[in-house]
Amino acid sequence: MGTVEAAQALRRAVAPGGALLMNVISAVEGPDGRLFRGIRRALAGAFAEVRVYCVGRPAHPERVQNLMLMAFPEVRPEVLSGTPAGGAPREEEDMESHRYQRPIPPGAPLRDDYAPVERFTLMLARQ
Repeated sequence: MGTVEAAQALRRAVAPGGALLMNVISAVEGPDGRLFRGIRRALAGAFAEVRVYCVGRPAHPERVQNLMLMAFPEVRPEVLSGTPAGGAPREEEDMESHRYQRPIPPGAPLRDDYAPVERFTLMLARQ
């Protein structure tokens, strides 16, 4: 699911105005983030915008955790801040607080004929 070819097929399946949501168990930064960075690179090549959310440990992107990737066929407007009439914070704002905002270095491209996913995930087993 994280190869260039799979990302292209997924992009063809997402309608305009839609989104692809993918969960990846990985780190964002450091050696434990190689799988994530390869998947993100593939998605970024096929979609206009890819957003990354650190679900478990947003303050520790170097740690393995659930990462949610949202890929859009077109660039989306940013979430506006503010509270609705009821006074409770909007769910989108809570989600945006977990968004990874720093530049992400490009990962090694994963292709159908070369995707060392097993090697990348074996490193995660040492955790």
